[in-house]
Amino acid sequence: MHRVRTPDGVDVAVHDLGGTGPVLLFAHATGFHGRVWQPLADRLGDMFHCLAIDFRGHGDTRVPEDHEFDWNRFGRDVLSVVDDLVVEGPVFGVGHSKGGAALLMAEAARPGTFASLWCFEPIVLPTEILEVRSAEGSNPLAEGARRRREVFDSREAAYGNYASKPPLASLDPACLRAYVDHGFEDLADGTVRLKCRGVDEAAVYSSSGTHDTFERLDDIACPVTIAAGGDGGFPATIAPRIADGLPMGRLEEHPELGHFGPLEDPAGIAARIREAFEETSSFTPLPPPAPDTDDEPVAASVAAATPGFGHAVGRIDAEIDRAWERLRGIPVVDRVFYSASALGDWSLIWHLAGAAQGVADRRHGIRRAARLSTSLGIESALVNGAIKSLFRRTRPIHDGERPHTLRMPATSSFPSGHASSAFMAARLLSDRNGLGPLWYALAAVVATSRVHVRIHHPSDVVGGAVLGIVLGEAAVRLAPLPRD
Repeated sequence: MHRVRTPDGVDVAVHDLGGTGPVLLFAHATGFHGRVWQPLADRLGDMFHCLAIDFRGHGDTRVPEDHEFDWNRFGRDVLSVVDDLVVEGPVFGVGHSKGGAALLMAEAARPGTFASLWCFEPIVLPTEILEVRSAEGSNPLAEGARRRREVFDSREAAYGNYASKPPLASLDPACLRAYVDHGFEDLADGTVRLKCRGVDEAAVYSSSGTHDTFERLDDIACPVTIAAGGDGGFPATIAPRIADGLPMGRLEEHPELGHFGPLEDPAGIAARIREAFEETSSFTPLPPPAPDTDDEPVAASVAAATPGFGHAVGRIDAEIDRAWERLRGIPVVDRVFYSASALGDWSLIWHLAGAAQGVADRRHGIRRAARLSTSLGIESALVNGAIKSLFRRTRPIHDGERPHTLRMPATSSFPSGHASSAFMAARLLSDRNGLGPLWYALAAVVATSRVHVRIHHPSDVVGGAVLGIVLGEAAVRLAPLPRD
């Protein structure tokens, strides 16, 4: 077992299930754990190196008693594990229920993370279903989890109990054995207790509506197989809509199986997973077709078009964000960066700086101010309009409260408009006055503030800064100040 530290300090357990080849990451359903996938991994080991995650609060991934469950964190846990792998080549994913949703969340947040996904009845709910469930108030699954028996005399007693009645009686004996053998901890009195406590499982069910993945399906760049059983439950009934909403989605139906499908027929499902990945692994994510209307995206993100490159950049972004986490939560640091980020909206800070310079510089002040404001207007139209429309990178997943209020943009995360305007303004403001270090230092604060507040990835800021420097130099050359 290997552990991966997440940005919020949870040590996620990852199990090596054996095999050779590209990495295949298994993601389990609520209440289960990664080792239940072993019977499927045994059948896929000739094709993949199989790994399985224990999500927070499940299996060997423990959380504090007061831990707040938010499904966005499951997506971030997947990204943390993928980043920790440090592997060359494609990564594949298989998910069940919540696990399938977590894989889709991760791919939507960082297109190109996976080469292909296979998800059985992922819990990705349309807005109208979320509204109905919210109006109903209580969650039957959560209530059942709170009442679930946690302690048994032995693992054999637990196995016999589960095998004798639904819902776990439908599981293949090998999967049920793996669930029991690795899903219980030994207590001092000789009894055994479920590792996934009822209160935590209930909290996971109750928070299932905290993610908006259904609205972000179009961001998913890789081929995805959405599989569904035939029990008529809501996860099965919404599966066709999920498949239809994916750029490269396809529906796979299993009318003979229920919601626990992969664990009910591991041999049959392993064969279908093999077929799906053999069919889709040769696919390369492509830009979407030319839009029919003016308000649709023009092209897919660079990360989606070049998965290997996107994966490497994403890994670096994650490492920088993990290191930056030490600064977050320090009141004075938060105040500085949140203020800088707010002042960077609509280039306000740079227009004010230009106006001040216009007053202070009696010789070229008006020309300086006019040149700066005009250049910022052109930069905004070019970067926030034309260039961002070429990319579809989603912004960082943020699952907590921000200490200060900020405007949340809806455009592509790449490149950072704040960074672009900051470094272009710094070049213009420092033109022929020796104040370059001051202006570039201020530009760096505004640009990196977008990483601190989790509105941009670090690579977005780097890309924006490079654009800003190039645009600033072009403005200086095209509209030079008169020689004294």
